[in-house]
Amino acid sequence: MKKEKAKREPRTRPNPVAFVVGWILIWWLVLLSVLALDFTSSYYVTLGNALVFVLGRAVFFAALSTLQMLWVRRHFRIQLRHWIPLSLLGVLAGTTAFMLLDWYVLGPHVSRQYSQLWVQSAPEAVRAIRLQYVEDYFAHGALLWSLPVMFQWAALRKEYRRHALWLLAALAHNPFALGSLILFTELPQKVESFREMGISYSYLPDPPVAALLLDIAIIPCLLTGLALYWILSRRRDSDGAH
Repeated sequence: MKKEKAKREPRTRPNPVAFVVGWILIWWLVLLSVLALDFTSSYYVTLGNALVFVLGRAVFFAALSTLQMLWVRRHFRIQLRHWIPLSLLGVLAGTTAFMLLDWYVLGPHVSRQYSQLWVQSAPEAVRAIRLQYVEDYFAHGALLWSLPVMFQWAALRKEYRRHALWLLAALAHNPFALGSLILFTELPQKVESFREMGISYSYLPDPPVAALLLDIAIIPCLLTGLALYWILSRRRDSDGAH
């Protein structure tokens, strides 16, 4: 009886600030928990370590997608069907592609020690280091972080008109974006100045702390939260119009 009454009652649109803030807190909670449990190690020389690596990614996205689904149900009173399985399928596809790419392409042909670059001219060193940054950005960011979120798009595709927005948000689900961009643009000046001072490229500075904070703790969760709120609220508006 209560369920039937709840269905007949009009539903108000959830508060966007409350929804997005909670979405961000969920990201922080899961990320800090997984980091504390040391599930994010990328050391996978042996088959056993590779399985642990895949398991760590699966634990992270399983916990994250579960809490996200519950949060959406609480605020929108809807069920995101297959949200968790799609996320885990994306983890499996992304980690498998990443390890194959790293084993057979990036490791043998791209990755180089900074000590090997020291004997090269500044332009050659810049090109080699920039290639490594692009490698890290696409391999780690796209395959390990963005791809599982892109798979979740299938749960939105048939039900929501603005579903393509989730694919754009998935591209921002990358904790290497802003820091990599800063390093990529500043690298020629840094390498040239280091060479003039006789400093090895192995001591290239890290991205600014603010950029790292935005990449890890703000941008991925903020943009996905805003995108999902827009997608789900637009569908509710269209339902109410009919």
